[in-house]
Amino acid sequence: MPDSPIPTHGKHRLQQLILGMASLVTAVSAQNILPGQEYDGVKIDQAKYRHGAGPARVIIEDKVINTVSPRLFGYNFSWYQSQVFCRKGSTQLRQDLIELAKKYPLMMSRMSGTGSQCFRWKDGIGPLASRKKHPLMPWKSSAVVPRFGPLEWIRFCRAINRDVRFSYVLN
Repeated sequence: MPDSPIPTHGKHRLQQLILGMASLVTAVSAQNILPGQEYDGVKIDQAKYRHGAGPARVIIEDKVINTVSPRLFGYNFSWYQSQVFCRKGSTQLRQDLIELAKKYPLMMSRMSGTGSQCFRWKDGIGPLASRKKHPLMPWKSSAVVPRFGPLEWIRFCRAINRDVRFSYVLN
């Protein structure tokens, strides 16, 4: 069976978002700015034509007032939607998606999504034949065997040279 395609509109929107975030991170350069000095030298000016809208602000693009950590931007995986990262009927990662993800300098990759609290991670490990069916989309009654589990996520992150960290969410 062919792999599930990423919807064109979703892929395009993801690429736009990633490129925008990557250019923001790239545009910010490291400087030694002490707390309280973030706005030193920032020019604030009134707009020429004020039609009662209140004061306008001027953003000077080449004036860096603070740095942004590249770890701020990343990709949120979802246990439900990320099943497309594996080939149908296997836990083998799709090379085309690995190559696509390598193009974007996003430092952080994390598993998330509304249903993350409901995902039974133990159902997503081990050989595919021994994994239990799991309702990957709680709003649907059908259960499927999760192909993209925690170990596949780690393999994917390593394949695109991303740092892997686990955290426990208390909610």
